[in-house]
Amino acid sequence: EADLRAAVVELLERRDAALTAGDGAALAALTVPGSPAAEEDGALLARLRAAGVRVEGLVTELASLEERGRAGAGGERVRVDVEVVTRQGGYALVPGGAAARGAGGAMPPQPPRCSVLTVLGPPWRVEEVGGC
Repeated sequence: EADLRAAVVELLERRDAALTAGDGAALAALTVPGSPAAEEDGALLARLRAAGVRVEGLVTELASLEERGRAGAGGERVRVDVEVVTRQGGYALVPGGAAARGAGGAMPPQPPRCSVLTVLGPPWRVEEVGGC
């Protein structure tokens, strides 16, 4: 479970970085190609781009993780369902060309959120995200 926790923390950190950079390739590298999670993240990035904003200061922390189920996925790979509680601090949506930090819409810290992640790995990628 410690390795799985480290993998989920890394996925969250890399996702925050990819969204902040507006990097579609980096974002896609975190999900299973063609999966619901890949489609949701692609749609999120498209909405940000269409609105002409970029994300600044996004930090998602893992508060808790509990494994819910595990199954073989062929070869050395496994599919694992994990219940996670995450917290997001405040961040800003900044007009794409703005240099001033915090310009644009400020988003307040979010309350803790419980989700069930289906991850496939190794290497670990998110396949699906659902509610608890």
